Formats: sequence, structure tokens, C-alpha cells
Amino acid sequence: MKKNVSQILNLILGDPELFTIENRIFNTVMFFISLTGIATLIYGLILDDNVYQIAISTLCGIVPGFCYFYSRVKRDYRKLITPANIYFYLALTAAWFFTNGVHGSLPFFFFVLVTYGNIFVKNPFRFYLPSIVLSVTITLVLEYYYPNLFMKYVNKTQEYFDIGISLILCLVINGSIIHFVFREYFRERTLKEEILKQTIKDKEIIDNAFKEIHVLRGFLPICANCKKIRDSGGSWNHIEDYISKHSAAQFSHSICPDCATELYPQCDFNFAKKT
Repeated sequence: MKKNVSQILNLILGDPELFTIENRIFNTVMFFISLTGIATLIYGLILDDNVYQIAISTLCGIVPGFCYFYSRVKRDYRKLITPANIYFYLALTAAWFFTNGVHGSLPFFFFVLVTYGNIFVKNPFRFYLPSIVLSVTITLVLEYYYPNLFMKYVNKTQEYFDIGISLILCLVINGSIIHFVFREYFRERTLKEEILKQTIKDKEIIDNAFKEIHVLRGFLPICANCKKIRDSGGSWNHIEDYISKHSAAQFSHSICPDCATELYPQCDFNFAKKT
């Protein structure tokens, strides 16, 4: 079951082998925002919302949907971050005037906008979040002094369902985005930890191999007659003693066919030749 869910998510958000964690997170955000736009459009038509709300809901389904498919096909989300952010900001600000202002459903969606900015905007506390707070403050002041600028709900039923459904949608979309962001983060962290463990294990294997390997380098002064080797201290050592001392090799005495024939001509040796 868990494997099937992961396969479905990879199909929707992008294969982790092909998409970066940032790209998959962007796909997640655009996917859920597009679904939210479609949902608000459907219940807006049912509740008989005004034409401005319907238009904004339609665009909030189309624009993030386009961003999602573009990111999935091109595997490039960076050029979409700023345009999408500007669109969402303008759309929510405009929709505020058509849904009874602070007493309507739009204030909830600004939390989604803040979540988006905190994920994709570098240093959001420098400009992004202050600009949103300033914009909301100005809108609240306008609503207080000029309430007629903001369109009211047609009836109590429309107001109740619009605010109720919007609140539930915002909770779901924010919760889903945060869940998938942390899910991708932990998946990436687990993968890095596994790679680190394997790297440490490989390093230990390589270090152990180097400890077992001793290589003789440079020129070795060797006697032309007895084949003894002179060490750095000036002493002459049998070749087998010198090699055993300066490497991990060990000697096992045997006799070659030529020497066996020369030393023991009376014996008939049958040496197996290696191919």
C-alpha cells in the first residue's frame, strides 16, 4: 500500500531520480493550489458567487496548473517562481474586494501565499513578508473607512459556506504543502545519510587495503654475484630477508625445474607446466 502511494506521488510530483527536491516541492505547491482554484470555482458556481470571484477562481485553477505542467515537462521551475508569486499576490488582493473583505474568505488564502513565499523566496523577511503585511494593512484601512468598496455576500448561506469551505481548503492545502515539504526533506536527508554511511564503509575498505599493501620503490643496490641487497644503513641482506622486511610478502622455499635438473641430475622430476 505504502509503495503504491509513493508511486502515485512520484507520478504526480515527478520521479526523484529525474527531479530535484526543489522542483518536486514546486510541483507539489502548484498542484495543490490548482486543485484549490478548481474547488473554489465549483462551489462558487454552486453558491452563485459574483462574476469577479468566478473569474479569479478560474484563473487560480489555470495559472498554477500551467506552472505545474510546465515544470513537469521542462523540469525547470525557477523562471516561474516570481511570475507565479506576483499573480497570486495580485489575484488575492483583488479578490479581497469581491468577497466581503476581512469578513469574507480571502484572508485565509493569504496564509497559503505566505507559505509559498517562505518556501521559494530567498530571505522573505527582508521584503516579501513586510510587503504582504503592508498590503493587508492598507486593505484593512480602506475597508474601515470605505466599506462600500467591498462587495457583500448575497445572503447568509453564501457567506457561511464560502467562509467555511475556504477555511477547510486553506487548512488542507497548507497542511499538505508543509507535509510534502518535510517528506521530501526527510527523504533527501535519509538518502544523504545512506550515501555517507556507504562512503565511510568504502573508505574503511580502502584504508584496510592500503594497510595490507606495501610497495617497494626506487633503486635497490643488489650484488651481481650473491644477489644480496644493500639497505639504507649500508648492510647487505639476503634478498628474501630484505623483501620480507620491507613488504607484506612471505617466502615459501621451493625449487625451479632448471635448478632441480642441475643439482639432482640423477632424479627424474616431472614438473607440471602452468599454461
